[in-house]
Amino acid sequence: MLHGFVLFGLCFWRLVGVIGVEADEIESLSVMEGDSVTLPTGVSKIQEDDLIMWMSGNYCIAKLNISSQVITETHDIFRDRLKLDDQTGSLTITNIRTTDSGLYKAQMIGQQVSKKTFNVTVIARLPVPVITSYCPQNPSPSGSSPSRCVLMCSVLNLGHVTLSWYKGNSLLSSISVSDLSISLSLPLEVEYQDKNSYSCVINNPFSNQTQHLDITQLCQPCSGILAQENIKDDPHAQGSSYIAASYVKHLESAGARVVPIHINRTEEEYEKLFNAINGLLLPGGNVDIEKSQFTRAARIFYELAIKANDASDYFPIWGTCQGFQQLTVLTSNKNLLTLTDTKAVALPLTFSPGAQNSRLFKKFPKDVLQSLSEENITSNFHSWSLSIQNYSSNAKLKRFYRVLTTNTDGKKEFISTMEAYQYPFYAVQWHPEKSPFEWIEKDGMVHTLSAIKATFYTAHFFVSEAMKNHHQFSSQSEEEKALIYNYQPVFKGMNSIFLQNYYFD
Repeated sequence: MLHGFVLFGLCFWRLVGVIGVEADEIESLSVMEGDSVTLPTGVSKIQEDDLIMWMSGNYCIAKLNISSQVITETHDIFRDRLKLDDQTGSLTITNIRTTDSGLYKAQMIGQQVSKKTFNVTVIARLPVPVITSYCPQNPSPSGSSPSRCVLMCSVLNLGHVTLSWYKGNSLLSSISVSDLSISLSLPLEVEYQDKNSYSCVINNPFSNQTQHLDITQLCQPCSGILAQENIKDDPHAQGSSYIAASYVKHLESAGARVVPIHINRTEEEYEKLFNAINGLLLPGGNVDIEKSQFTRAARIFYELAIKANDASDYFPIWGTCQGFQQLTVLTSNKNLLTLTDTKAVALPLTFSPGAQNSRLFKKFPKDVLQSLSEENITSNFHSWSLSIQNYSSNAKLKRFYRVLTTNTDGKKEFISTMEAYQYPFYAVQWHPEKSPFEWIEKDGMVHTLSAIKATFYTAHFFVSEAMKNHHQFSSQSEEEKALIYNYQPVFKGMNSIFLQNYYFD
């Protein structure tokens, strides 16, 4: 018969210097996070006067005495997760956590005293490995396009795992780690034209996760970021438009190269650039989303992307904050935004039913999804929002976009994340790029590990979407002229909302 227990605190006494205690050996056990483990005393049936105490570290977490019925005491970290067998004194830990790893000792006092010690190792559940790429820009000796690509397979904060590269079923390389909370990466260099099947596998004694790779989809992604009119009274402004450097770093951190898209270009120039890049990011800012040059260029690319995707040419668009708002105007042909009190505030996301299985979120690790839903880690710096009411009353928006998350300012519920049903278009009203790359001391700025992990997975998702088309520049020289590396960011000071900006004529 198993008895669950209620929290009472620490044991008030411990066995010290007991005479006649039998020496014990340490028995090692490994268990998967979230499972249950039973630590047996080795006793078939305890006697009426026997006393059994269970220790975890320096704490007594449970004790049992038949003559005075079951006595239970537990440290706070095991609240409602311990069960004690009143026939054998064996201890079961349910829903075990990685922090429960360590030594557990059973002290059994009867006609003689004996001990049992267990070294319990709790192994974290495995995420799907993340593959990113770096494709060098140095030409081959023949002068042709770069032919080799360096792939990096990574996992974050894991222990007791092996990370391996396979070509087909053949093992190419592997690396193992036994320490807890280690980030692990394993590189692989391949030919860009390689048609072999590659996969990266992470495994431990309990399970494995595999990420398959299509070389042609992974190497050399170029994502465009649309510039916008300079902010009025910007003392650092040069030329007529800018891109905040945090958006560039955001995409580069996931393995993309960035192509700045200038405003005030012809439709022909934009169409040529569209066919050379693999995706488009519409950044946050403060321009007129109905009449600005930013809006004109965004509309041209939006219509080209609709046409391309309808022809099975996969082209993703991502909108952040102002970019989110711009997409709502482009889709509905109306400005349906409403004022909200959401300037400089960090919020958790309220996920819509089924949203965690959406294209955007379905590959996020469970701990990242939990942090997004429970912690104030999404930075909001907007005064205008798309309310649920206005979304629901507009047939075009409702048919086009699926609501993934919402938030509220205490008065109005608004959409914070959405994705298109039929197109690879994604929009967030919050700022994933700010956590690792903007450092102004201001409400709403969050730099916690969980916020930065969420940033990593949003960037990786969009770049992985951009890898699904094969747009490319007509030549290497054309590509090199288009890349952001031709421009120098301007440092605006630690008190600026953007630490660095790229400026363009």
